[in-house]
Amino acid sequence: MKNLVLKLAMSFAIISFGFVAFAAVDAAVPAPSVTPAPAGPKDLSEAMKAMSGNLKAISEQIQNKAMNAQSAVLADQFVTAVGQSRAFFPKSIDGLAGKDQAAAKELYLKMIDQTADLGKQLAASFRANDNVKAVDLLNQLVSHKKQGHGEFKQ
Repeated sequence: MKNLVLKLAMSFAIISFGFVAFAAVDAAVPAPSVTPAPAGPKDLSEAMKAMSGNLKAISEQIQNKAMNAQSAVLADQFVTAVGQSRAFFPKSIDGLAGKDQAAAKELYLKMIDQTADLGKQLAASFRANDNVKAVDLLNQLVSHKKQGHGEFKQ
């Protein structure tokens, strides 16, 4: 009986030590780091600055096919910024009344969606190494920007 109690006590001690050792090893291994997603823009101006920065970078390298993969990523980032700008409306719309405000918001969202579509086409053209099409799409985006600013900028 004494041997049985001693064996049980030893088994318990070994199991307990194994658990403590496992827990200590587990605690010593750091959790994988997760990079938080970048925060979205706080207002329309910030979103537009991100969009403008992406287009400027693309325009500086558009003739260099070796940069097409990077240009496609910039175009994807542009599309993301365009999508984020849907959360905001130009200040010029705030002063409009009822139906005029609703119509202006509808036009703004339509133009934003068209801009996003052009951005997606731009990314696809870079991925297809079609820089001639990319130049055309970039020119359309610049024209679209001027049209939007003419319509909504105060």
